[in-house]
Amino acid sequence: MSFKAGVQYGDFEGSAAADRADKNDLGDYLRSNGLMQAGEFLVAVELWVGENHGGKVTQPSIQAVVVDAPDYEGAVRDVLNQEPVPVRKIDLPISLDQFLGLFKRFAVTLTIRGGDLSRKDYREV
Repeated sequence: MSFKAGVQYGDFEGSAAADRADKNDLGDYLRSNGLMQAGEFLVAVELWVGENHGGKVTQPSIQAVVVDAPDYEGAVRDVLNQEPVPVRKIDLPISLDQFLGLFKRFAVTLTIRGGDLSRKDYREV
């Protein structure tokens, strides 16, 4: 498995970025709901929405990815240097609205596969 997003045909590719919420971010949600244990550190989150037929969006699959390490500065870096990285995935039983609410800002850009647009600027005409 990989930390890179992928779908069956990959017609569009892209990038995503997010800012943690100032209060009640994803880590806080995991801790307050007993989903992340002491000594674990959140390193990734996966959002998957699929098999949408007729324009109706299904319940997304949302998983937090944690490693067994208490702090970013030391132990987490050591874990992330392993190949493959040993992780634990946590299913999050939340709606898309609840998930997005755990971030201050959330951006996704998708571009046509093979266009190599990720390194280009654009201007509106």
